[in-house]
Amino acid sequence: MTTSLITLQPFTEIIAAGERAVIHHYARMLTILANTASETIYVGIGEMEPVPLKAGLQYELEQGDNFDRIVLLNNDASSTTVSIILSNGIVRDNRLTITGSVFSDLLEASRPADTIETPAPVTAPASPTAAISIAADADQREIEIQNNGSYDVYVGDSAVAAATGRGIKITPGSSRILSTNAAVYLQAVAAGSSAVSYLRYKRA
Repeated sequence: MTTSLITLQPFTEIIAAGERAVIHHYARMLTILANTASETIYVGIGEMEPVPLKAGLQYELEQGDNFDRIVLLNNDASSTTVSIILSNGIVRDNRLTITGSVFSDLLEASRPADTIETPAPVTAPASPTAAISIAADADQREIEIQNNGSYDVYVGDSAVAAATGRGIKITPGSSRILSTNAAVYLQAVAAGSSAVSYLRYKRA
């Protein structure tokens, strides 16, 4: 990887639903300019787990410290276009007005899970049988879903459809972590049903 010390560098990324983009660039400050999705974009700086940041917010390291990797995670149900600026100095963007305890909210969002819950495995039915759901959990920070069967499984909201590729595909033996506490729906491809295990990462 080649990095360069540039004062200001804009980036625009189109990120599919549930996917992430990784940007390798050497900088000290990140500014979120825009995000077209209805959900807040999740941003990871360096090796930090992605946390929600709204358009207009900035993340700045101490003078002399720098990062060289940014992860943008789209948890929305549709694709999003994200515009950011990576820089070594302050970029003024005064469009955002926030009320409430934004900093404590960000700290809470970045706090690791306190417990892990291992519910019984479920079976994702073969399309066109209706998808099954894993119930919502208000204390859940993330859910990790593993496909232990022999057929592809699609994960999404209640409209997930394996036949049309609607949702996120998990291939046999693979897993996917979703940063959500909402209900998750599962449906396997028409070739056959598939066993699924999952973990809930929860806050006390």
